[in-house]
Amino acid sequence: MSHYLTVAIMPDGVTSYAEARGVVQQILEPHCEMDGDNEDGVWDWYQVGGRWTGFYSEYDPEDDPRNVDNATGYNAERTGRKIKWPTQWKEFEGDLIPVSYILNIRKFPVYVFLPDGRRVGHWDDEREENQQAVEVALLDAKDKLALVVDIHS
Repeated sequence: MSHYLTVAIMPDGVTSYAEARGVVQQILEPHCEMDGDNEDGVWDWYQVGGRWTGFYSEYDPEDDPRNVDNATGYNAERTGRKIKWPTQWKEFEGDLIPVSYILNIRKFPVYVFLPDGRRVGHWDDEREENQQAVEVALLDAKDKLALVVDIHS
């Protein structure tokens, strides 16, 4: 069981975080592994941002006061505060980013989900051919927006 850094490429016309939240499910749905017959399944649940929220920015969810819960949170060694579990973190609209930014900083996700239903990438993201395929998919979508998603498999 792992959490993978994933981006969902937004279709043309999606320009806001609210719009992206409205279409992400349909982009990811073809790759749900909960259907035992789905050979393309790679996730059993997902969360927008999740453990990867702020990955492409300076935002740190552990510094966000909305994510502090001194009653039930876990101890964050870095901050000394009790932080909510990542599944309870508030969403961060900065997780909708230009694909060109990902390409510029060269911090590639494990998976790229495309609006046409295709998926690029593999959990074994250290293999060079997987990284190259992810980069090519991002280059093809360089003028689009991407939404950061934490997929669990």
